[in-house]
Amino acid sequence: MAYILGIDTGGTYTDSVLYDKEKNKIIAKAKSLTTYENLVHGIKDSIDSLEIPEHLRVSGVSLSTTLATNAIVEGRGCEAGTILIGHEMIDTLPNKNCRVIGGGHDIYGNEKEPLDTDMLMKAVDELDRKVETFSVSSYFSVRNPEHELLAREFIYKRTGKPVVCGHELTSKLGFHERAVTASLNAKILPTIESLIKSVRKVLLEKNIKAPLMVVKGDGSLMDEETAMLKPIETILSGPASSIIGAKKLMDLKDALIVDIGGTTTDIALIRNNIPKIDMEGAKVGGWHTRVKSAKINTYGVGGDSIVRINSLEDIKIGPEKSIPFSEAGINCSYLADEIRDYYSGANVYRFNSIEGYKLVGKAKQLTDREKIIASALEKGPHTYNYLVSNLGNDFSRIYLNTLQKKGVIKLISLTPTDILHATEIYEQHDARTASAAVEIMAKELGTTKSALASRILHETVKKISKSIIESAMDYDGETFDKNEKNAKLFIEKMLKGNSESSSFDVSCSFKTPIVAIGAPVKAYMPQVSDLLNGQLYIPENADVANAIGAASGNVYEKISIVINSDGNGGAIMHSPWGREIFEDVESAKNAAVEKGTNHLMNTSLSTDITDVKIDKDIHDIYAGQSPNDEDNIFIESNIELSLTGKPAWN
Repeated sequence: MAYILGIDTGGTYTDSVLYDKEKNKIIAKAKSLTTYENLVHGIKDSIDSLEIPEHLRVSGVSLSTTLATNAIVEGRGCEAGTILIGHEMIDTLPNKNCRVIGGGHDIYGNEKEPLDTDMLMKAVDELDRKVETFSVSSYFSVRNPEHELLAREFIYKRTGKPVVCGHELTSKLGFHERAVTASLNAKILPTIESLIKSVRKVLLEKNIKAPLMVVKGDGSLMDEETAMLKPIETILSGPASSIIGAKKLMDLKDALIVDIGGTTTDIALIRNNIPKIDMEGAKVGGWHTRVKSAKINTYGVGGDSIVRINSLEDIKIGPEKSIPFSEAGINCSYLADEIRDYYSGANVYRFNSIEGYKLVGKAKQLTDREKIIASALEKGPHTYNYLVSNLGNDFSRIYLNTLQKKGVIKLISLTPTDILHATEIYEQHDARTASAAVEIMAKELGTTKSALASRILHETVKKISKSIIESAMDYDGETFDKNEKNAKLFIEKMLKGNSESSSFDVSCSFKTPIVAIGAPVKAYMPQVSDLLNGQLYIPENADVANAIGAASGNVYEKISIVINSDGNGGAIMHSPWGREIFEDVESAKNAAVEKGTNHLMNTSLSTDITDVKIDKDIHDIYAGQSPNDEDNIFIESNIELSLTGKPAWN
């Protein structure tokens, strides 16, 4: 029997499920906190909590993650070097270690100028001392990857460091977008490599020897080797898994999928059982990539969003995130007393939110004062005022900021998750510490704990509701202008609630059903549904839908091949494996289909697949009315070949 272990490593939780593929049944599920400082611990805790029976053999393991997405959004990753061939930078790139050298091709794949190997050697030697990985992007490399391949071979032989080529990640035109995609891929190589090695280490400890697959941004699966070479394809992997999981849990033809996590709320649309796909490439952290993904709108509101309070009527949720007090208080019972003691004294350093800090990592280079602060947090988290009182002149907010940028400490603050714990709606972590933070904040505002909790909960519901409205309009092809005064007035009036003294009421009605998934959806979504007059579904196991989606995914690979006329009756084929010349168009098209099919079948999938299906789509362009007219001139043929199949887990 095929038992699949599905794992989703998110920004807050690592979820796991044991899934009986034949019976389409969840055998067990578990959640644990994602441990950034050592991913092994969080993954192990989650799998341990499943308590997999010894007599059950795990046939396959499938992993989805938001780590790559979060790393790009937060500007994290290793130092990477980028070599651009044949063209200057068109715009900024995600890394500063960039060099431009001579070479490149034209749109027909003809060499524009020879690859400048002297410039390449100089650039590589300059960057080698500064970077861990390299990316190479050449002008029109999707028409001829020759220079990228030569540069990659040279860089690897000279440095021994990982090198990725732009043409390996996309076949679409767009020099800048391709360079951005390759550059980001190089930066996050260690992030996904670390995750996969962590998963493998835990599986080895559990004596699980099954194949490991990783979810891509379009919801399909790739093997672990490909994931470590092309980690950029895992951006939006977690939200894509949520779509697959929601479809598995709810048999709805049309639905708006709302996934509320710790960091973000992700919203996707399913029409006629098909998720909307962003064919132009996902936009993440302000970067436009060429990675095909499910079209997902992401908003900065989640359980771990920072709550900023200026007054009871001026409360802002997110978009930045922090560690909730309820999470920081786990096994740190002193933290609740520390909040009450220091925030009830006379000499309090007041801000618009209570703050604390937790040690989460190490850095090679710290100043003496940074070391003192890090040392003060070694035995556990502390509040800002505790650090001020105990460290005196050795303490400054400047040092806190630099330690956060270096990834050594993280902010602890009031979050929506704390409100759920303080009001006993949610019991995952430490309610005592959360209650202390809410009580002290309420006291500062001159209100009650329940009144403050109610206002924060309402503001969270409002922000999620706004996100759904904006996303629905986007999927309908409309644009919501956040700065347009009347639009804001109508939305605010609708979400605030209609008043008897008002001359008119504002309401909306959602025709598309809303499927809500994620750990806290039962706390927020019923109120959201009431505000939006929508039909709400919260399926069983909604809290681990991402892991379910990972466990039930399939394989999908697609390649694009372009054939151009050479102007003399012959044809030029541009493919992922190179450029070839043929005597006539038909020979080129036949070769494209045959070689393309073999390329798909031989794609580096370490896991066998079953139910394989190859589809082809050929679109010819002629300079004339009809391709059957004798006077027509062949211009171009675009051939798309796609492979679908299921992992042969048994």
